[in-house]
Amino acid sequence: MYMLSTTKKIAIFITIVIIGSVIGALGSATFPILKGVVPFWPAAAIQALSGVLFGIIGSLAATVFPIISNSMSGNSFELVLLLIPPNLIQSFLPFFVKKIIKISPYELNKKNIIFFVVFCVLIPNILGALWVCNMRFFLENGPLGITKSAVFFSWLKSNVIGGIIFGLLLLKTLVPALKNCGLYDNADEKEN
Repeated sequence: MYMLSTTKKIAIFITIVIIGSVIGALGSATFPILKGVVPFWPAAAIQALSGVLFGIIGSLAATVFPIISNSMSGNSFELVLLLIPPNLIQSFLPFFVKKIIKISPYELNKKNIIFFVVFCVLIPNILGALWVCNMRFFLENGPLGITKSAVFFSWLKSNVIGGIIFGLLLLKTLVPALKNCGLYDNADEKEN
C-alpha cells in the first residue's frame, strides 16, 4: 500500500486547482450557452479523475477549481456559489464509488474504462445536470423560453463529451507516469 506524503498532497492540491482553474476558465470562455453552461468543458476530465487518482485531496481540489474558474470567467458571485453543489457531486462521487468498488485506475483495461465512463463521468454529471436544471437562477436569468431540459442537456453534453475525451487521454498517458513517479494514492485499494 502506498500513501502520499503531506507535502505531495499539498503540491497535488495546488497543481489540480491551478491547472483545473485555467482549463475550466478557458472552457467557460467558449461561447456560453447560458452563464455557467458552455458547449464543451474539458476540465470535467480533471474533475472526474482527481478523486480517483489522488483520494480525498484530489476531490477537494476538483471542487475548489470550478469556483475559481467560474469566477475568472466573469460569472456573478451568486452563480459561483450556486454551482458549488453540482461540482461537489461531480468531484466526490467518483472518489466514493472507487472506495466502494476498490478499483485501480492504473491499468487501462475494459473494466476500468467502463468504470471511468459510467461512474466518473456519466452518473456524476447526470446528477450535476439535474441539480443545475432545477436552479431557479438559470430559469429566471436565461434566455426567454429556456427550459429545464435545455439546461440539463447542455450541462450534460458539455461535461460528458469533455470528460470522456480528455479523461480517457489522461488515463492512457498521464496515469502510468503518475504511478511511475509515485504520485498516486492507493491507500483504499485491495492488496494483491
